[in-house]
Amino acid sequence: MDDSLSIAEQCALQSPGPSEVTITLIQRPCRARPHEYQDYIEHPPPDHMAYARPFKCFEFPEPQGININMMPFRMGDQNSLPTDLHQYWNMIETCTMRDQRGKIGFLTIQESQVEEGESQRRPGLHVEAPKVIMSVGGVLEEQVHPWGMHFGWRKIGGLYMGSNVGNSCRIWNRKLINPEAIVGPLGSVEHLRECLGEGENMQAGQLWWLTDLTPHESLPMEQSVHRQYFRLVTSSVGMWYAQHNTPNPLGIEPDPEITQVVTHNKFHEEDGPVQEEGGASTPCKKEPAHTAD
Repeated sequence: MDDSLSIAEQCALQSPGPSEVTITLIQRPCRARPHEYQDYIEHPPPDHMAYARPFKCFEFPEPQGININMMPFRMGDQNSLPTDLHQYWNMIETCTMRDQRGKIGFLTIQESQVEEGESQRRPGLHVEAPKVIMSVGGVLEEQVHPWGMHFGWRKIGGLYMGSNVGNSCRIWNRKLINPEAIVGPLGSVEHLRECLGEGENMQAGQLWWLTDLTPHESLPMEQSVHRQYFRLVTSSVGMWYAQHNTPNPLGIEPDPEITQVVTHNKFHEEDGPVQEEGGASTPCKKEPAHTAD
């Protein structure tokens, strides 16, 4: 139907007098139409650096059963992390660029057994910048919140990830533009799979840098294996989910000037963040969300 008219206006045009009107609703994965998808996918220029690339290799430390998600810590300060995480400090320091030192970063480490055919992390093609429904001036809007906001093609901001198991994650050297129109709930971009071309599998021990709008996916294991996954998200994180993320036992918290802490369950169909005056969040009815890390 014509997007320039509301449903009520279109019904009035079709049936001027009192009558029953049947409305068929089709839920699309995003605001953009399929024939427009390619317009939202940016390829790196040949004379510039990539939007996703491996830049260093590491031998992962001995696993200790660590399972933390988006734990805040002060980048450049080893003492802002519990001592059982210090074995990853060399990897963490490699990800801490000069402009990020002293800022709050977010650390994810998962060490677990993964069975053949299963994926350890989030399945499905997605980006890390989540799209949520917010209320702005009394009007509901879809907003994309940064996860380590990047700056163009330069390796500033963004996020870093790696694994001790090869071929367990695939990354596309692409960046999405105008994400509010093309990204689905909580970052899902499965609808873009046929438009992205071939991705590249992350190999064991590789540490990759990528933007928060770079498509990637966790792959099913070729055989049962104990997998270690590492991710560091730089400071420009728009939202931190208290129900799903790991608090730092040393008391380090997200920077309130940058990051909004929300307490709702992001996977529950009836819980969505609504921004009120003063920055508080309250539940909002919305459609079921895709699962996310």
